[in-house]
Amino acid sequence: MIETTIGRKEWTERVARLHAHTMDLMRARRQPWREGFRLSVLNGETRKLPLIVRKAMAFSHMLASMPVAIGDDELLVGCIPTVYSLRIRPFPRYATDEEMEKALARGLRPQSVFGHYVPGYPKLLAKGLSGIMDDARKALGRLAKEPASPDKGRKRAFYRAVVICCQGAIAFAHRYARLAEEMAASCPEAKRAAELRRIGATLRWVPEHPPRTLYEALQCFWLTHVIFHSTMDIVPCGRFDQYMWPFLRRDLEEGVLTQEEAQELLDCLWLKFNEQTVFDVDQVQLQPDEMPLDGNPSAMEQSAVNNWLQNIILGGQTPQGRDATNELTYMCLESTHKLELTNPVVSVRFFRNSPPELLRAVCEILRDGGGQPAIFNDEAFVPGLMKVGFSLEEARDYSNDGCWEAIVPGRTEFRFSTIGLLKCLEYALFDGHDLLTGERVAPATGHSQTYEELRAAFKAQMAHAVEATYRRVAEELGNHYHAEIAPVPFLSALLEGPMESGRDITEGGARHRLYGFVASGLANSADSLSAVRKLVSEERVLTMDQLREALRTDFAGQETLRQVLVSRAPKYGNDDERADSLLLEIARDYIEMVEQCRRLQTAWLKCSVGFGTFENYLVFGQLIGASADGRHAREALASNCSPSIGQDVEGPTAAVRSFTKLDMTRIATGSPLDLRVNGASLRDGAGLERLMAFVGSFLSMGGNILTVTVADTETLRRAQREPEKYRSLRVRMGGWSAYFVTLSKEQQEVHIRRSEHRF
Repeated sequence: MIETTIGRKEWTERVARLHAHTMDLMRARRQPWREGFRLSVLNGETRKLPLIVRKAMAFSHMLASMPVAIGDDELLVGCIPTVYSLRIRPFPRYATDEEMEKALARGLRPQSVFGHYVPGYPKLLAKGLSGIMDDARKALGRLAKEPASPDKGRKRAFYRAVVICCQGAIAFAHRYARLAEEMAASCPEAKRAAELRRIGATLRWVPEHPPRTLYEALQCFWLTHVIFHSTMDIVPCGRFDQYMWPFLRRDLEEGVLTQEEAQELLDCLWLKFNEQTVFDVDQVQLQPDEMPLDGNPSAMEQSAVNNWLQNIILGGQTPQGRDATNELTYMCLESTHKLELTNPVVSVRFFRNSPPELLRAVCEILRDGGGQPAIFNDEAFVPGLMKVGFSLEEARDYSNDGCWEAIVPGRTEFRFSTIGLLKCLEYALFDGHDLLTGERVAPATGHSQTYEELRAAFKAQMAHAVEATYRRVAEELGNHYHAEIAPVPFLSALLEGPMESGRDITEGGARHRLYGFVASGLANSADSLSAVRKLVSEERVLTMDQLREALRTDFAGQETLRQVLVSRAPKYGNDDERADSLLLEIARDYIEMVEQCRRLQTAWLKCSVGFGTFENYLVFGQLIGASADGRHAREALASNCSPSIGQDVEGPTAAVRSFTKLDMTRIATGSPLDLRVNGASLRDGAGLERLMAFVGSFLSMGGNILTVTVADTETLRRAQREPEKYRSLRVRMGGWSAYFVTLSKEQQEVHIRRSEHRF
């Protein structure tokens, strides 16, 4: 067993230089690479080809046109073009005008690639792209012997697209190999020339062939990650310490490398994850042809700057139920701790047999700030995923996607929708009308005059939203609309199912199809109902009509009433049964509605429940009028499944007690609890032990996801005033960490207004 180095923060000279270079790059003013928008594979001949084949040709054309570069000191190479946006990616044109018009009528376009799936990296490392191409060519050979049919033509197009994509990826690796070889030939320094020759030889081998060493495996993984992120498939990384551990173990046993050399390689990889990051967010300027379909990128784009879905999850258990923690787990945590960057976004799984050393290592990192690792509890997720329909072995092998949603990696097509519970409550109060626009957009449920009538109307509005979402999802996925404009043959080739069935992911080819019904605004809805019950039903200090008028005017001239709503009614997050019971009622109603869809669904779709906002608590809040919890119109919601902003006043333990009253085994997608902690309360000799005890209690009480941001209010205020001095200050944003100074003023204020807990 290798001794963990958590807390030592040892650097090699190479890593120190690369870290300084990365920080300089993050501060530099850069222009995004837009060449992909000007490329096209359409001509008189290619227009006749199936769309998925044209997509594969565009994929290869993109990789052949992208700039390649190898920096000084780099051991792992591959650069993702700087484009700044998750939602907008440059890519060659492959769809005809007719195909584009049809897709746009459905709200889709070539950029409607969902990402979020975890590729089957174990498959890539075991077979190499040459093995995957061989499988595709054998399938084509079998198809050639079958009689003609539409299904045969579709399968033939898929396998042909897989071959084209693999060839393009291999050619991309060879471009880097040639560059390394050319640089080695002219390099005057013998040591660096040898490193460049090694890079060249490695990229002549991987990802075409299965890697034989840790170095080859890391380079194979990284270049494939670069390929995905450069061609619109913004995908996470899954259980990195599981599929990389066999290579490290063998190398250490055979003396191929030392632990120190392996740690340096990991540090180099962690730095590569951050090359897209920018501090100067005013550089993010979208061109007209890059605009989102809604035409309004501002709030959503601002909230997602530097979020690349580069999530890695560590620890947990094996599919057989054994402890999955290994030496590589701790080495990944060491890289995360000492480099103090935001990527990759690291989460750690725990189960009843996780070693106490893992909890200590995680808490040491959390205590130093940065908002990661996030903590996942197998005791909640494994039974939850089994209830959705996964086997025990599959459920034990879960990871998060590009945020915090739980999926089974390498075999799952995953998508989700968010349903606004607080918006449903607004519709219930105003007879189906949108408070901000005055338009009726939901079923008429009357103007409730009592708490009981409001509760019934709210339930009816939730049921309508869930049913409408399910109908849309069943139509969209059942008819494979995405396949008609945005297939993903390269990603499909690395999942279980598509290569066996001859179907792209977007045609239903993955082994599992999972849809998450994620509800936002749970805490605000519960607090609003608590206020109505307390002040309208019990104390009768105002009527429902008076409440509606106050909300309609956003409490204009009624600040006293607003303060009463804020302060007099019980709030979720304080271990107060009066408020918590309402949250449980809403959650149970919602879960049962989704489970009813699950019972009605066709066999190909699994439905799961989540409660969260991701990083969009400000964006979602901007769409909602004033609410009965005293929240102003357009103000931010509570993040994820956390208490309303600033309302968890009884301490972190009370917040956990409220949170864990939920039945987490029925929330298989996830429902993170986000807490902010004053760092001074953790710095004394017993601070680490207190944090470990707190996290341990969260796990033993059955919580599913916990994130902890260590940052006191005064530090955040100073960072607002003097951002240059606080470039590295990081806070948690939904499913990732962000540099505080890159956030909008509105986002910063949300973090500052959150309760500052002490241990």
